[in-house]
Amino acid sequence: MTAIQAFEELLRAKQIPLVKSTENSNGTSYSGSFQASPENEILFDIVFKEATKQTDVTITYHRLIACSNEDNRLQLVALINQLNQEKTSYYRLVLTNEGEVSLLFEGRTGEEILPLYEILLVGSSLLSDLMRELKFGLV
Repeated sequence: MTAIQAFEELLRAKQIPLVKSTENSNGTSYSGSFQASPENEILFDIVFKEATKQTDVTITYHRLIACSNEDNRLQLVALINQLNQEKTSYYRLVLTNEGEVSLLFEGRTGEEILPLYEILLVGSSLLSDLMRELKFGLV
């Protein structure tokens, strides 16, 4: 069984509705969203590089906040570095060239898919605290 097949079995068993895509050259992706707070819907995706027993996987929570003010970017970079050292667990915060902050995990997974699911849950639980600190840090 491949890691992707194991992940799809887990999605079915837990009734998690993610959208599958194999259209990009990065591998097979599964996209979804959830409400981090009443005003914030967070988009995320999980990308498996290959359909093999062991494969690289990336989890990305997109656009936690956006910073268009160039003056705030240096402050934001310092805050991201601090949070990456203190609070992000298996993940890391990244600032894109467009000024958007995402939360990213990169690793390997295999047929035993439950650890990846647990890492996904850790990311979801980190988000509200990280978003609060990011927004507070830019005020």
